[in-house]
Amino acid sequence: MSNGRRDTDYLDDMEHGIKKVITHLEGLDKEQFLRDEWTQDAVVRNIEIIGQAAKELSESTREMCPEVDWKKLMGMRDRLAHGYFAINLDVVWNTVQEDLPHLLVQVQGLQKQLSADETERQERPTPSRVPPQRNKGQDYER
Repeated sequence: MSNGRRDTDYLDDMEHGIKKVITHLEGLDKEQFLRDEWTQDAVVRNIEIIGQAAKELSESTREMCPEVDWKKLMGMRDRLAHGYFAINLDVVWNTVQEDLPHLLVQVQGLQKQLSADETERQERPTPSRVPPQRNKGQDYER
């Protein structure tokens, strides 16, 4: 059963989550991050949201961007969501610093590509469904 959301909605969720993580960490170094549980919780939660949105994307959309390691991204979400007391904050920090900026660029590229595809579909003329006209008297032969 569909929830009415499209891939563009999930990509928006991903972009928003990435930008929130970047904002939460603005001006912090690793040591400050490791001492700040509020920021850790916010970052981990947003990575979970990013990973869940990635899981909801259609396979065809994920295939449009093979540069992203979708399996790794979705797996990290699962480890964070279900490994409550085993979260490695060094891995979280490295992911945020190394992977999220690149993911943001890829997500924005997918958004543009899907928007362009949607615009093209909307502008494409639909074939006419009007039945051909018949001449009177030629419909039936006796």
